Amino acid sequence: MTQRRSSGFVLGLLVAALAVASIAALALTAKRFEDQTQRAWMKNTADLLASQASTIERAILRCGEAYPSGLNNDPAAPASTKMFPASSGTLAGVRCPGAAEQAAQIFSGRDGAFVYQLPGVDFGPWTFSNTSAGLIASIEAKSQRAIDATRAAARQSEADLRFDGHMAQVVITPAAAPGTGSGDGTSGAPPATQPPPASGGAIECGSKPKQTKPPMDHGKYAELVHQWNECKKASKDR
Repeated sequence: MTQRRSSGFVLGLLVAALAVASIAALALTAKRFEDQTQRAWMKNTADLLASQASTIERAILRCGEAYPSGLNNDPAAPASTKMFPASSGTLAGVRCPGAAEQAAQIFSGRDGAFVYQLPGVDFGPWTFSNTSAGLIASIEAKSQRAIDATRAAARQSEADLRFDGHMAQVVITPAAAPGTGSGDGTSGAPPATQPPPASGGAIECGSKPKQTKPPMDHGKYAELVHQWNECKKASKDR
């Protein structure tokens, strides 16, 4: 009788031990799955954020090439590179300066490339502000995993994506306004225009400037395109 009780007690201990081991294994599996899911989310978010930063930079620089007269719209600060009529706002609502009314909205389904909103729980919307250094597009990371993903995005983005604390910023500096001394056609690229001949003959503008390898500064390139556009316009007026 005592032996049977002892055997039953041992069997009970074995069953309890197996149950504890099973629970621990399930918990470990769940933790691993959660970690994998978190890592996948962070990688996908970092990739998306880096891609959006590059898209924003390219779209705004294209805006400056298409409408160079709008690059500088602040008569009180002729050396500035302000891009938009408003001083700040949500990036999705801006238009190319100098464009016709209701035209050339940078981020819409019709024109340019629409920037999809990142997960709203973890990020705020893309916003912009005009400064004397150029346009700054910003997005706020609102959680620790968003901060980690943003830090990773800053390392891999092709754009000038900077991260400080909980705010990621893309600093976009187009060419300064004509006459400010920054668009002289240097940095490995020939001038885009030829001065008009004194005799009043035809103006030779050459071919439209192309990016060099390695690429020249975006501001220099935008200014070369602006010079070429002005040359073509002048040649038509003669």
